[in-house]
Amino acid sequence: MRGMDYLWLRYLRLVMEELMKMMFISL
Repeated sequence: MRGMDYLWLRYLRLVMEELMKMMFISL
């Protein structure tokens, strides 16, 4: 299950970066 946690954290980081980019562009 450790591998799943690692993948989940990487996925969360990618989503957060995408959200920040979208917010930055819309400003």
